[in-house]
Amino acid sequence: MPAVQNFAWNAALAVLIDFLLQISAFVVILTFDTRREFSKRSDVACCLQYGDEVNSAARPGPVRYLIQSVWAEQLFRPSKCVRPMVVSLFIFFTLSSVVSSHTPTLGWTRPWLFRLTPILKTISRMSLASLT
Repeated sequence: MPAVQNFAWNAALAVLIDFLLQISAFVVILTFDTRREFSKRSDVACCLQYGDEVNSAARPGPVRYLIQSVWAEQLFRPSKCVRPMVVSLFIFFTLSSVVSSHTPTLGWTRPWLFRLTPILKTISRMSLASLT
């Protein structure tokens, strides 16, 4: 069915874009939050600093070190190719999702499904009746 196939392609592309956002933008936001935390600034009002009564985090673990020192540094690198490459990937995936979201064909395109319509209506009525 073309509508189901169209939905499947759009869902797969959405999962892919979500994954790319999580490994790039979400990591950068977490890095900013960690920097805010180490500079002893509040969550809600970042312009306010708190005193020494709150212990700062201990030595970062391997995952935090990898994210802060390797991945975030690559995204923040003042290079001329990293940021345009990330932005161009996001633009590419956005445009490909727009192109792939053409209007699906409406209705059932298989003639044998028309014979199943009364049966499906009866089943749906019976299931709704059992719920009430």
